[in-house]
Formats: sequence, structure tokens, C-alpha cells
Amino acid sequence: MQRIFRGSGFVRRLSSVYSGQARKLVLPVAKTTVVRSVACMSELHGERMAVVRSFPGSPSMLIQVQIAGKVRNLDRPKDEMVEKPLVRLQKTVCQKPQGKKKSKEVVEVVPPPVVSLYSGPDESFPLVDASKTSNAMAWKDGNMLRIGDVKYAVVVDPPFVERVQVHGSIFSGVPAVPFVDTTDATRVEWQWYRFCDNADDWKAVDGGNRSFVPGSGDVGCKLMVSCTPVQRRRDPLTQEEYELKGTTSRLVVGPVIAAAEFASAERLAK
Repeated sequence: MQRIFRGSGFVRRLSSVYSGQARKLVLPVAKTTVVRSVACMSELHGERMAVVRSFPGSPSMLIQVQIAGKVRNLDRPKDEMVEKPLVRLQKTVCQKPQGKKKSKEVVEVVPPPVVSLYSGPDESFPLVDASKTSNAMAWKDGNMLRIGDVKYAVVVDPPFVERVQVHGSIFSGVPAVPFVDTTDATRVEWQWYRFCDNADDWKAVDGGNRSFVPGSGDVGCKLMVSCTPVQRRRDPLTQEEYELKGTTSRLVVGPVIAAAEFASAERLAK
């Protein structure tokens, strides 16, 4: 796991001496939320993806496939034959939506879709022998999963954001620096947004820096930071290098507090 420098926050409660008497000054606290990535990457260069997390040192692996708009998670043993998860995916596609059945409703019998795993990016490569190949050997980068007419590119251990967090309150004129935990990321792409009461939607802030300094015009507005993990990879067939972007995580903080409120707290603390 890669840990990127942790941004420093501000003290929320200060002890100070004023007029010879000790008292506590309570600062308004901006709402912060820790965001953990749980979403599944669904596309790569416009192609659907089957995401595999191998968990080194663990006897199991996680296979994530988005079917009919819903992410399906299969937690399978690495030494299990790949035939079992393929059958499981086939049964998942055949599941009928729950609801009340009409007594005279005619049910059309639809044959289950063919679920196949190829040892390359398309049908020109041979099929993986599902009855003799383990999950650990079958789910490889560059392979292709096919469910009916839908094709998925297999991606193993893409970059992943474990959590993103901004500590303390957000003040105008003071840099807001998020803290992020990533797995298998070479770098992280950042983007800040602002949302004010008179706005209809989030507006992107110029620049793609990790830190952002709110101005006086941002007081009372909420901020949102998005971070996208990026991993440098090499294509298993062409050996060409490319960058793989993981799922973007977003964090909403604020509202932004006027710098004068923090400055008065500093004076009282002296």
C-alpha cells in the first residue's frame, strides 16, 4: 500500500487565557467525511472490464463483473477450477427479477448464455480449459471474458483508493491538503470543485493540484475533491507501456469558514 504525505489539520478546540481567566474557545467544525472506494471499474478505453483483485498472500481472490448495471462480486479460492465461477456467472445472468407473478402469465424459456474465458484479448485466442485451470492461472491480464454477446477485458489488480480524507476545518486563505491511501498506484490525479448556495451544480476549480487554497469568495461554500489513482502498465502482448486509471473517489468538505474566525482564535491562544 502506498501512503501519500498526510496533510496537517487544525486544532478544533483551543485552550486560552483571556482577562486572567482560563476558558475554552470552540471553533466551528467543517463537516468532513472519509470516503472508501468500493465501486467496480466498469470500462477501460470504452471496453467493459472484469476486475480481479488477487490479494497476495491470501488463498482467495475477488472477481468483479458488472452485469445488467449491477456489480457482481465473486469471492473464490485461487486453487479452485475456473469452471465454478463461470457457472456461477451464468446462473447470475439467468436470475429473474423478483416481483409478483401473474397467474396466467406465459413464461418464455430462454436458454442460458454461454460464458467463456479466452487466453487472450479476443476470440482468435484459445479458450481456457475451465475444468483443468485454476482461478489463479485463468484470470490473467489481457484475457477476455465473454458472457453471451457481452465481452469483458480482464484486468488484474488495478490501482485502488483505500480512503481519502481532509483533517480539520476548512478556512479561507489556508491550504486544504487531503490525505489518501492507495494500492498499486503510480500517481494520483486530483481535481477540486466548489458548490455555493446560488449555484446549480459543482463547478471545477482551475488546476489539478492536490492542495487548494479557498478564497474569501468561497466562504460558506462546500468543496469537493476527487482523486483518481493511476498505474503504469505494460501490455502483455505488445509490451507497450500505458497508464491504467482506477475508480475515482470523491470527498465533500465544508462549508468554508472565514479566516477571521481562525485568526481571532489564534490571538486568544497567545
